[in-house]
Amino acid sequence: MGAVGKSTRIAHIRRCLETNGRVDCADLATHFGVSEMTIRRDLAQLEKEGAAIRVHGGAIFPVGTGSELSFSTKMRVRMEEKRRIGLAASKMVVDGDTIILDSGTTTLCLAEHVKRRRGLTVITNGLAIANELLERHGIEVMMPGGIIRSFSHSLVGPETERALQRLNADKLFLGVEGLDPVRGLTVQDPLDAKVKEAMIHAAREIVVVADSSKINIVKMVLVAPMDVVSTVITDGEAPDEFIEALEHEGIKVVIA
Repeated sequence: MGAVGKSTRIAHIRRCLETNGRVDCADLATHFGVSEMTIRRDLAQLEKEGAAIRVHGGAIFPVGTGSELSFSTKMRVRMEEKRRIGLAASKMVVDGDTIILDSGTTTLCLAEHVKRRRGLTVITNGLAIANELLERHGIEVMMPGGIIRSFSHSLVGPETERALQRLNADKLFLGVEGLDPVRGLTVQDPLDAKVKEAMIHAAREIVVVADSSKINIVKMVLVAPMDVVSTVITDGEAPDEFIEALEHEGIKVVIA
């Protein structure tokens, strides 16, 4: 195919995503006669516009409730970054800790790295996390009651909130869908937001685990302002100005 402009490439990629649900960097680079780096930049722009989600080797179409993605979709998105973030977060967990793991795929990666801890109590509303830790000796798993939200594989609702309000934890590892220095921590679902808020009140130290695609994003429902957070663990694509803004407010930023 002859050389085409950026706008034509992006329009074509957008149509492919809408039609097929997925695109491949190598295939697109061959089709347009450009480098894979050029295609990755196109996909980054589409992701910023909410029209794509980058995954290893390409991108997928964002399918979900509103702008929220299902758990199964999230399990295919930026997993390399999430595993690094999970490993970095696990180094903050010591034997004897009581921790809260918010439901989510990044916190699931964290759970995979704390299996050898001893005397650890894990409070979670994540079904996959509880299952991951279920048979590990030396780890006690506590789950609040509530309504099973199959879309996110989590427990939510007033019962979940009340159970969390009675507990105290050393650290909370929190996942969010939007992370903005001014607008704070946000998610799309109001029920999810209320549970996360209860988790924040139950913990002495708040650690946000979020890959860089969540940075400078603002979703519908506020969970909490940034000043409740002590540490943010993210990946190497986090913008310098975002890191500087958080560090200026005394929030530690860890790049995994």
